[in-house]
Amino acid sequence: MDSIQNISFSSSINLFRVLKSPQKNAVANELIPDTTILQSEKIDFIIAGLNLIRKCRNLIAHNLKFVTFRGNSKDTLKRSTIISLLPQDLTVTGQNYSRLGNNDLYAVFLFIYQILSTPYLRYLFIEDIIRYIVPPTDGNVALFDQYADITRLPHDLLDRCVKIIQ
Repeated sequence: MDSIQNISFSSSINLFRVLKSPQKNAVANELIPDTTILQSEKIDFIIAGLNLIRKCRNLIAHNLKFVTFRGNSKDTLKRSTIISLLPQDLTVTGQNYSRLGNNDLYAVFLFIYQILSTPYLRYLFIEDIIRYIVPPTDGNVALFDQYADITRLPHDLLDRCVKIIQ
């Protein structure tokens, strides 16, 4: 067991990919207990999401331009799976956010939210996001709208997050 404790994130993704179907299904069901999603869709969602996290993390770690991060087409979260799994407040599109990201920074955010295993961990995650994007009260200029333009995050992300934790 000690050898598995020191496995890199990248290697763990590769390990998940080569698991036999029963083990892969068990992991997928643990991460996504929803029974309305096909097993193959769960596995595709997990692999794409983990790859998105890995690529985004690598950009951050190596000081590259992660704010305009886009995954490639094979690392795309299926829109129907995102909508099925996540709260509507996070997946709604409209005037403030006309498209739902499926391989960008917002897709990474949605995937992380989904795989957090308890409501408490999800709450803490959303609380942290709120803390980072809440407008300053000290007279400094709020920069989230400009950041949202660059990253293609929803401009109403704060409102979405507040709705989720209420």
